[in-house]
Amino acid sequence: MLDVISGVLADALVGAGFPQGVRGRQLYSVADFSGAHASAGYDTYAFLVFDIDRNSWWLRAQRAFRSEVLKSRRRMSFKNLKDRARRRALKLFLMAAEEIDGALIVFAIKKDHGSMFMTSPVERDDDVLNAWKPTVRERLMRILHLGALVVAGVSKPGQDLMWITDQDEIASNDTQLTQMTSVFARIWGNMTDHSLGHLRCGTTRSDDGDLALEDLCSIADLAAGATCELLSVMARQRLFAVKGIVTPLRPSAFSQKTMAISNWLAERARPLKRIIIVLDADGSNGAARVTHLRLEPLPSL
Repeated sequence: MLDVISGVLADALVGAGFPQGVRGRQLYSVADFSGAHASAGYDTYAFLVFDIDRNSWWLRAQRAFRSEVLKSRRRMSFKNLKDRARRRALKLFLMAAEEIDGALIVFAIKKDHGSMFMTSPVERDDDVLNAWKPTVRERLMRILHLGALVVAGVSKPGQDLMWITDQDEIASNDTQLTQMTSVFARIWGNMTDHSLGHLRCGTTRSDDGDLALEDLCSIADLAAGATCELLSVMARQRLFAVKGIVTPLRPSAFSQKTMAISNWLAERARPLKRIIIVLDADGSNGAARVTHLRLEPLPSL
């Protein structure tokens, strides 16, 4: 399945811009996730990947955003967009994010998919996973395998990697973070033939006070949250994309924040590539299906 996903991702990354062209020395991969709430029909895993030294413009824009637009230390998270200050700031935040020379890749996995692994991590009594409760291990291994697959698809030999995730149950303490780095390195070693330079894993706790890491994680958070709601509503309405056919959606079926972010995810004219890959069952034979979901923007939004 990972080979299939890798092929779909490689096709989606074809074209001008990242990861082609001039590259930087240090690759960042920033991850956030959604789907834990009861109404979610999908688990979503979002990875924002870019060369930090090729994106100095965004770092300047982020500082201006924090000093002029969202002056408090509020985080731009999907679930907190009921807050008026965050709603007002959302458009400018997304406008800056789409200028990042990189890729935002969201994987959505149907809740009833089951384990992605031949031997479920939940059932394994493996020393390397002892830092996590059994109930967390499937999620952890999905995140690390999908994250490694993304890095394998966009990295260049010898690049240093900084892998950042939100500070949640997979990286809630230093022991888990150290062990996660070790497991990621093992998985990475089985993904590709080329080697990286230095590999470091961190969380938003590593932020130096300017909230740049928080805001980068927020880009992934917004994408994961909107994709989760979008696909969950589509599943309840028995809608799914069919190759060669544009499937219209009723905006009234979705929250305003999901429609706004989904419209932004559909944009293809700016530097940031936005890719949604869905894993679910093929209704015809019960096999797993991997789909590159292409959204079309609504002109009225």
